[in-house]
Amino acid sequence: MKKSLFPIIETSATITLKNKYLQITISKEGGKVLELINLMTGDSILDKSAPFPFAEIVTKESEPLSPSSLMLENGKLKFVFNQLFYVYVTVDLYSDYIALTLDSDIPDTVSAFSFGVLKADYFWALDNENAFGLSGLAMTTTVDPEIYPGGSFKATKATVYTAIGVPLKGSKFGIAFSRMTEHREHLKSIVDDIDPAKGITSKHGGPYALDHKDIYGDYVILQRGLTPQTASENVNLCNEYSVEQIDMHQGPRTFTQGDFNFLCAATEEEIANNTYVPASAFKERIADKITSQGIQLSLHTYSSLISKYASSVLSNPKWQQQIVYGNEVYSVKGELTNDATDVFTHEDASNIIITDDTLPYRNCHTKFILIDEEIILVNDVNASGFFNVERGMFGTKAIAHKDGAEIRHLYGWYGMFQPKPLSELFYHIAEETAKAYNDGGYEMIYLDGLESCIRDESFCTPDQRYYVLAEFVRTVVSNCKVDPLIEYSIFFPYLWNARGRGGAWDISNRGHKVQKAKHLKILEKFPRYFYTATVGWFGYAPDRKAKYKNTITETVFRDDLDFMGSLAVANNFCTVCNPFSIADFSDGTMLADNFAYYGIYSRLREANYFAPEVKKEILEKKHEHKVFKQSDGTWAFKEMEYFKHRVFDLNEKNFTEGRANNPFNEQTPFMRIEHFYSSFGENPVVVQKFDETKPVSSLVGIYSIPKADYDKNFAFKIRVHGNGSKTDKLAITLKATWSNVMEIPLNFIGWKDIILIEPDNDTDALCRLTGITSVEVAIEGDCEGVRIGDLTSVKIVDSPVINPSVTIGNKTVTFETEIHSGEYIEYYPETDKAYHTYYTPTPDIDGIEQPDKAHIKEIAHNGTVTVPEGSFSYVYNAHPKTQAPARAKVVIGVSGKIIKNPDGWIAPNVNIPDECIKIKIK
Repeated sequence: MKKSLFPIIETSATITLKNKYLQITISKEGGKVLELINLMTGDSILDKSAPFPFAEIVTKESEPLSPSSLMLENGKLKFVFNQLFYVYVTVDLYSDYIALTLDSDIPDTVSAFSFGVLKADYFWALDNENAFGLSGLAMTTTVDPEIYPGGSFKATKATVYTAIGVPLKGSKFGIAFSRMTEHREHLKSIVDDIDPAKGITSKHGGPYALDHKDIYGDYVILQRGLTPQTASENVNLCNEYSVEQIDMHQGPRTFTQGDFNFLCAATEEEIANNTYVPASAFKERIADKITSQGIQLSLHTYSSLISKYASSVLSNPKWQQQIVYGNEVYSVKGELTNDATDVFTHEDASNIIITDDTLPYRNCHTKFILIDEEIILVNDVNASGFFNVERGMFGTKAIAHKDGAEIRHLYGWYGMFQPKPLSELFYHIAEETAKAYNDGGYEMIYLDGLESCIRDESFCTPDQRYYVLAEFVRTVVSNCKVDPLIEYSIFFPYLWNARGRGGAWDISNRGHKVQKAKHLKILEKFPRYFYTATVGWFGYAPDRKAKYKNTITETVFRDDLDFMGSLAVANNFCTVCNPFSIADFSDGTMLADNFAYYGIYSRLREANYFAPEVKKEILEKKHEHKVFKQSDGTWAFKEMEYFKHRVFDLNEKNFTEGRANNPFNEQTPFMRIEHFYSSFGENPVVVQKFDETKPVSSLVGIYSIPKADYDKNFAFKIRVHGNGSKTDKLAITLKATWSNVMEIPLNFIGWKDIILIEPDNDTDALCRLTGITSVEVAIEGDCEGVRIGDLTSVKIVDSPVINPSVTIGNKTVTFETEIHSGEYIEYYPETDKAYHTYYTPTPDIDGIEQPDKAHIKEIAHNGTVTVPEGSFSYVYNAHPKTQAPARAKVVIGVSGKIIKNPDGWIAPNVNIPDECIKIKIK
């Protein structure tokens, strides 16, 4: 055990803790921090905004209470609290950090004890030799450090809570202060001294994370299609797209969460005999074929949860008793035979919550009960008991039960069962996670759904949450033979020690740039904690299976990828392709094309192709950016701006003109025409009636409607009386689990039927038209003279047009093609070429509708247009082939300054196949 290198200094009025870098002086009266000295400069760095104690308590009857006195007794700090009790803290002063160890038991009358409280004021910046950092790390899982390390918060605080129900004596906290250029090394010293049986320690995360190149790797989420026969094909697919890591997601087609049965590696005989397939078999049959080619594998678990497919766990009587269940008390009334489908109860069961889904995703109340050793599915419930039940679920057997047998309502989350936090089963799942990692040839672990065990008050109290989560992570990591690259679904200071990267969001379905901007804003914090991050789990063709393209789910375009890719390069953040499988890349969608194009950014990023000056300019975010290959073969960025205009009806001239302001020089622009779906108004179903005689301002509000499914009609129509205003707006919002906001311009006069299909709000959630329960009317401006008629759902239709064109000034460019709804045309000025992306139907397979296939063809265009510097307008036109209103979005893109590496920067050679750059005709 390390020995303290420096003495504690005591005077009549103060106690001073001092190592090589930091001096802390605390008053004996009141235990307040009087001095905080940077010993490298001699400067005071104490935050003097308000006095604060070095330690405090919270009793169950009081606000935080400071010590009445502090003394040094037998070499330990003794904090006395109003004669109620006292707390001993042992201090070890090492050269590069200070360790504080709680050396007392805390009585149950105290809720929390905080110690190591420091508040500083100093210059902080990453990687600056003149900047400093103050950080605190939990060295045992009983400590909640509350504040992220890295120095940017300029504070430390360790708190222990009696609610966790374990002895707190021995709780340990480390404090480091140093120059930022050395700070990670000091934090490593703390992590190195953590006992893995008591705290989270890893040499692949926390302060060690940035030492490992693999935290920057792009990875893919794989949930299907991996077998011994397809392992090599998956490797080839990864190599083709420059993917270095496969994140193998739990599920019935990979491995079973909870018992780690690797179904994907099973032989036909093992499948027929329902034989358990261990991780070692997966390694031998699949993993070795992948990792031998330099590709890393990640075990993507759902942390402590238990899948319904984990029958070996769920059928085990020992483990059954350790699943979380409700506080309700029920018992069987009368003898229950093994074939009965009704379970009568002695108690009134009408208050039990039985959800619509058997295992709901975001609700702890499942449809399952446990009687003795049998799990039973409940379909109906009333005061008399449970009815229309299904017996012997998940490997259990339908057996007879005696009168009075206890009935437990099983709980879970994310569609699985939740073990009781800190139970033997809880730890067993953590240990089995590590065993699967060790035996399966993995180098990474993604602990998804980690927060499931703290989701509900019936699982654990708020004061227990930090300990529960930290204990699960500690158990996993301490049982791994080699420290994994680890990610979590959540992020708290007490989990910092083992993590390396983070920040993944689920894939966006609309507003891809807006979503990425929001996401990247949040990710800016990760470098402050010595982490990197991902620019998100991204669906490179989220509408690949959508029947109606570019509607509820929005198509991903190259400028969406440019936006994300340029910021990934500037931040050195990786990306995650989700979904990823052989089937996904061979179904004729745009997924393969888009992911290949994004590979330009990934290759340049990982090669560190661009100088810091280039990255800094991109991060200023004055404009969007796009990478391109210069004539000399080198790569550079150019500034970009895009202007979008929605055309609601080609027959209304006020709708066809868009206005914008070009901040760059006059030029030939990039153009995209997205042709939208429409409606003839067929199959009308009234969603909400509105009084046409009333001003819309009197109709503003939310209207509840019967829950309805509008997926069959898919389009909406509303009659609107416009007032000709160019600023007033009307918004109709259809609310279900998520909201679909549809904005209507009012720049026309008189009554018009407006077709609404595509939402205007941007969300990463999957907007649906199922389960709509309300309609909201909102306005912007006074909307004088505006009125509305009934909102109806109507049948969606394809409304093709011929020869769409864009006019700017007195010049027009016409694209010679027939374009259908959901398709798009793109014109690239650098090559003077136009391309039409279109779709063809695919035959059903076994009666299941298949997604349309995407194709690209080069098309002829007549004329040219130029965008002047400054304000300009652009007009869309086409020849409709139907009477349905022709609807579209017109996008104009202009470029500005070129941002390239400065002279003297030696950029590496990066192999980027031409197939990534060019538009592939297919």
